[in-house]
Amino acid sequence: MGVIAITTKTKIVTAVAALLVLAGAWALWPKSGSVDPGPMETGADVASLTARIDVPPEPTGAAPLDAPQRGVVAAPREETATTGTLVVHVRYADEPKAAAGLMVTVRRPGSDFRVGVPRAVTDTSGTVQFAALAPGSVSVCTNIQQASAMAEVQPGATSECTLRLDKGMQLTGIVVDTDGVPVGGALVEAGMPGRAVPDAEQVAVTAADGTFTIRGCQAVFRIGARAAAYAASKLHVVQGKPGGAEHIRIELSAVGGVVEGVVLAPDGSALRDAVVRIGNGKTDGIWTTDEGAEPLPAQVRTDAQGRFVAVGVPVGTQPIMVRAVGLAPWNGTCEVAAGRTVPVRVTLSAGVTCVGIVRSEAGAPTKAVDVTLGRVGDFVQLRTRSAEDGTFTLTGLPVGEVELSAQEKTLGKATARVHGEAGATVRGELLLSNGLTLRGRVVDQTGAPVGGLECRWEARGAGTPWAKLVRVDAEGRFMVTDCPDGRPLSVTVEGRAITPMLRNGFDPRAGAIELEVERDLTPPAQIIGRVVGPDGRPVEGVSVRASRQQTMNDSRDESTTADGRFAMTVTTGTWALRTSSKDHPTIALDDKKMGSGTTWDVGTIQLPQGGRLVVHETAAVAGKLDHLVLDARERFVCGLYTPVPPLRSELLAPGNYRLLVCGEGVAARALPFSIEAGKDCKLEVGAAPGVRQRVEFTHVGGAELPRSIAFEVRRDGKLVLSARANEEPAGPLACEIWLASGKYSVATRDREPKCTVAFTVGSVEGPPVRLELR
Repeated sequence: MGVIAITTKTKIVTAVAALLVLAGAWALWPKSGSVDPGPMETGADVASLTARIDVPPEPTGAAPLDAPQRGVVAAPREETATTGTLVVHVRYADEPKAAAGLMVTVRRPGSDFRVGVPRAVTDTSGTVQFAALAPGSVSVCTNIQQASAMAEVQPGATSECTLRLDKGMQLTGIVVDTDGVPVGGALVEAGMPGRAVPDAEQVAVTAADGTFTIRGCQAVFRIGARAAAYAASKLHVVQGKPGGAEHIRIELSAVGGVVEGVVLAPDGSALRDAVVRIGNGKTDGIWTTDEGAEPLPAQVRTDAQGRFVAVGVPVGTQPIMVRAVGLAPWNGTCEVAAGRTVPVRVTLSAGVTCVGIVRSEAGAPTKAVDVTLGRVGDFVQLRTRSAEDGTFTLTGLPVGEVELSAQEKTLGKATARVHGEAGATVRGELLLSNGLTLRGRVVDQTGAPVGGLECRWEARGAGTPWAKLVRVDAEGRFMVTDCPDGRPLSVTVEGRAITPMLRNGFDPRAGAIELEVERDLTPPAQIIGRVVGPDGRPVEGVSVRASRQQTMNDSRDESTTADGRFAMTVTTGTWALRTSSKDHPTIALDDKKMGSGTTWDVGTIQLPQGGRLVVHETAAVAGKLDHLVLDARERFVCGLYTPVPPLRSELLAPGNYRLLVCGEGVAARALPFSIEAGKDCKLEVGAAPGVRQRVEFTHVGGAELPRSIAFEVRRDGKLVLSARANEEPAGPLACEIWLASGKYSVATRDREPKCTVAFTVGSVEGPPVRLELR
């Protein structure tokens, strides 16, 4: 019942259970984590697996606690006064209110989000019951929205709570293969940014015609699919709006296989609700662009017999990772073949338990501090929270040495290393500290505090580059933690209604400081305009961003109204304007200097019908090159990133462009191309070996160099490379580039006075090219 392939449709549960009792040997896993290849030769054919998944008999009996099921999670036969029951009612914002068939999880704040989390599916009335829960506060959420509800579990009693979902988006879709044939029985998986329970997981199963519907989901949704005979698709990004409707087409383009197996406890008994991940990638902390993200690994849970089935696994050698409550994590590999089923067998060992305490820098026990192992995106992430007396217990640690971390907003952070053997209990102490700290306050000309600003701090002088962005609170107070000792700090202060300020020479050991900024008391300026589509009709919901030049974070964002209009108030200065729309190319207007009380009426901005650049890389260079798109005026437009080949640009306006291609060991070059409305432009990109060339920057007159500097390289007057040199530890401002043999010039960019040097690249690396800044 815990298999991810069956958490949405009960008709699939028995089918998968039947699949798992097929004759065939389980592959025995030795301690090295490799698979005995013998039983793999008898793997089941994927076509027959898909047929068995479609079998519709209903399951019998009740599933155990924490296993995904529809309706009620069975309580223990003898309820004790040390546990309680929680009944959760999930309601949509619109009619019909009952949210049936949704996965609900119950999580204690600060606890592990991946293993040992009670989870079940709502019944037809939108209700689900969780029994035998430890008393205390819990958070309740679903897998389609960020909305959550807090509940209090009482010992020996039944508590109730209602999770009210926000008005969401209705998402329909279809899953097809490369020929456009619908794929029935495909598993649809999704995740959301910034979610309390971060794992992306299954949200639907496609019907026989490949279609699916998700009601009331988050307006920004990351969604993909997998099926038995295919590898998982990339994750698509769907951006809609509450109450709206969107449609997505998901193509399964790569072949894949199936991994089925059993997970056992150290004593050989079956392990229920163990989490099994097969393949590379992450299910939390997923970074996406408009082109989506890399495919999800196959992450499933074991049923009451310890069995699991993972479909949509890529062909080749794939990592397998397993976790279960209180036991040590397990790692291994398996060989997946197209259209075959790989059987595996995993036996977990006892984990390490750490009993410890969190203390403040003064040595006082500190409560409600999160103690963690692992980072966002790791499969092994363990979490707990310190109790009232500062103590904590973290179970299921890996055998050997591991590093625990703790962090509290005002008291700082701490790390501690602990080492333990299987089944051992070790002790650890985490002493919170903010390190070398610089405190201060921001005031205006009258001495009044100024809040809501951002300060960017940088360390000057030799050493590892160090920078930190610090927010100023409403009272003007700020705190810069973990400052490097012995190096002066500089700060840039920016925000609305102030003049940006840069100051240098702060010593964190000199005590609290006061930063005086100048309020901009002049009448504000305005930027107004109207956005229409290719047909001349107003376009609602287009994002318009104004950015003040020569600053880092001063910007304004507005969305066009139903009549396509926008208006924003800005301070004096030079501003740039850009539009952003998922259905149209980005439009960038020339910078405009705004005086006090002036209005910049940009008129009507017509969004054109765009096209995309599609880049096919040769196998030898795939994933190793950087690609930058510049317009005819050599202004940066976008970079190329696609989770699965080929590379695709965002929508580009019709016109002429240049694609800058560079990479380590590869000669930089520029490829011209043109975009026509509604069409893709395809480019084949190979690579020629380049000669390494070092570029260094020095400063005439002893003045301090900037932390980094942008520069460009031209050949015969044409731009072939745009790059940035960064400060090196105990070294100059420098950058290494790779070029073909020939004559070039290098020049600083966005800096006055401009510095230019001509140089020649031979067949082997020559001396560094040095530019003297003035």
